[in-house]
Amino acid sequence: GSGNSTGNTGVSYETFADDGIAGARAIERIPAIDPKRIGYWGLSQGGWLAVFAAERDPRAACAISVSAPLVTPETQMEFAMANRLRINGYPQADVDAMLAARKAWTGYLRGDVPYASAVAAVARIDTQPWFGLMYMPSAKELATDPSAASWRSQMDDDPLTALERVHVPVLFVYGGRDPWIPVAATIERLRSTMRTKSNVRYAVIAGVDHAMRFVPHETMDVSAAALQQDVPEAPAYFMLLASWLAETLAQASP
Repeated sequence: GSGNSTGNTGVSYETFADDGIAGARAIERIPAIDPKRIGYWGLSQGGWLAVFAAERDPRAACAISVSAPLVTPETQMEFAMANRLRINGYPQADVDAMLAARKAWTGYLRGDVPYASAVAAVARIDTQPWFGLMYMPSAKELATDPSAASWRSQMDDDPLTALERVHVPVLFVYGGRDPWIPVAATIERLRSTMRTKSNVRYAVIAGVDHAMRFVPHETMDVSAAALQQDVPEAPAYFMLLASWLAETLAQASP
């Protein structure tokens, strides 16, 4: 469940990955599908899930992760929310206030910051006109039991943990103008991992955003209308996928 939809919002990344594996098992039964050449593709958080699924599925042929940061979810959110304020014209003072409140909130979820301190920190910003863009609870909404907060179990997950256990070919793709994820920090971690893992490759597509689109005026709008426009359009992206899949899956043929 997410937003106004029904369902449990506290589902783990592993559970989502297992849903993907169930999908792979289902399409294996389609006669036109070669069961030895089924892999996983995901965008953003789905990029993490593609790697998790490939790590958990012994039949996976490959995985493609698009616009998925290889930093913790909380590090990614700090980066993205700071950019969202800047892109919407708010000053650095607002960025600093937001980050301070966010650190107090997540520190409380970890057990490092007292409840009263976290409430006070969030209360200093939750009346700001931009607060609704920040994916944070208001002071009144702050859970009195931090263990009940779904973000607590996710915010410090390290995506590299799963990648280190993946043995099939994995391709990471990033946009050169992605305001949602720290691409430079992600590439730095990838390069370090690639010193010991020959199955990992990455590419950065110049001039495109999180969804592989050319966006001259970034707004980081996530409204329903904006999300309907999130269709990849960079020719280099499609050429990369085609060439990498052709080479990778040819090696997976019987």
